[in-house]
Amino acid sequence: MTVTNQPSAKAGKGSSRSPAARLPSARERRPALAALAVLLIAGGAVLAGWLALRQSHTSEYVEVAAPLSKGQQLSLGSYQPVELPTDSGSYIKYSDLDSLGDEYALVDMVPGQPLVEAMVGAQPVTAQGEVHLGMNLIPDQYPPTLQEGDLVTINLLDGSDDGTPARTTSGVVNQIDGSDTGDGAWVDVTISADCQADFASASVAGDVALVIAAPSDPTYTCDEIDKP
Repeated sequence: MTVTNQPSAKAGKGSSRSPAARLPSARERRPALAALAVLLIAGGAVLAGWLALRQSHTSEYVEVAAPLSKGQQLSLGSYQPVELPTDSGSYIKYSDLDSLGDEYALVDMVPGQPLVEAMVGAQPVTAQGEVHLGMNLIPDQYPPTLQEGDLVTINLLDGSDDGTPARTTSGVVNQIDGSDTGDGAWVDVTISADCQADFASASVAGDVALVIAAPSDPTYTCDEIDKP
């Protein structure tokens, strides 16, 4: 009897199946995840270092918080601090803000504008044809309510019994020093340059008097007063 070897059904079935794709095991995924974690940690450290470095290279400077007009005396309430890179040119540091109390605006300023040293000065800017007249006055020569920024009329007295001024001029008070002592004050007023010589001499002799003027009052420029 002849016996023929037939391939088993199990063997034939197995030979026609393609091998399935093998997924990476958990052990094989661990190095990739670890590398990603290292990169994230390193990136976070670099970002934190950059932020810290940036913060350490800034300082507080002065920023204008309210509008200021050219010639206006500076007020501490007109400013606020702002963070800027350290050594930002000629910007004024906020720690030096107290030194601005006696300064004047040399230009018009707007809110949000960092303050530069060239924008302020010890004396207000005057228009062409105007000058500053500084006068040492006793209490009888000016009203006790006189304030910086007031419009005033300066009367040049001639010593007459009725106190009628010989000449008068208009001006704006820029600065007052010592008015709260009761012993008089030094008053700086902007007047016409045409009046400087006569009114400066009169102020030295004590022959001037200041009167607060209303905005609606007429202005004078070295005008002579008609005598009755």
